[in-house]
Amino acid sequence: MRTRAFTLIELLVVIAIVALLIGILLPSLGAARRSSQAVACASNARQLALAALIYADDADGHLPPGAPDFLDNRTRWHGSRATTAEAFAPKGGTLTPYLEASSGRVRACPTFVPTTRALAETDPAQTGAFESAAGGFGYNNTYLGQTRHRDGTLHSDAAGARLDTAQRPAQTAAFADAAFVADRAPTDLIEYSFIEPRFVAGPGTSRFRLEPSIHFRHDRRATVAWLDTHVSTEPMTFTHTNGLYRTDPTQHDLGWFGANDSNDLFDLE
Repeated sequence: MRTRAFTLIELLVVIAIVALLIGILLPSLGAARRSSQAVACASNARQLALAALIYADDADGHLPPGAPDFLDNRTRWHGSRATTAEAFAPKGGTLTPYLEASSGRVRACPTFVPTTRALAETDPAQTGAFESAAGGFGYNNTYLGQTRHRDGTLHSDAAGARLDTAQRPAQTAAFADAAFVADRAPTDLIEYSFIEPRFVAGPGTSRFRLEPSIHFRHDRRATVAWLDTHVSTEPMTFTHTNGLYRTDPTQHDLGWFGANDSNDLFDLE
């Protein structure tokens, strides 16, 4: 019996059909991958907010300080370092005892992992990657990681704000996707462990605008874990630079969320 083989034309038709199917499926597979990364990021951000509340339960109601003894510059909520010439390691931070038991490390945002890997392979002195180990997340240090007087002036960075002073926990950002532009970094971005409000806190400075550090990396949306531990994804509504960023922050998806041009989604009042 003779076996009939594919003709060249039939083979080319099959190859064309397979290529067409791949072309149709690839965008949906990419979208599914991005969606799964955003879900994992939301879970990790919520774990940070939960850890902060557990810390407060152990610390007489005070939230974790984001950068105790800031001028010494060796401790953050996510880690510590022996000298200021080093990058931060995921240990010795104010919140690390409340993070993953096996390592005390922040579970990183999956979308930001390629950036953190590139930074890990680069000399911190070259990139300024001083905030390593934050996992791509930032803490609302201005209002939650410090104690302030009633007029908004800084009282101490050794303890965080009292949890019971938050009048709107569901509308007070605790953690969110974060990054900062660094011209010498291999990816143009470095980890940054704070989400900066729109304006400097305190009397006489309320209209001095800060540089944005909220990173809208999930299809131009940012994961936000609020103080009541619920999580949402927010679109960018505003951005700005005072010149510290030499490029337009929108080119790096950096800005702020919220309709009002104020600190109302960061402030405890």
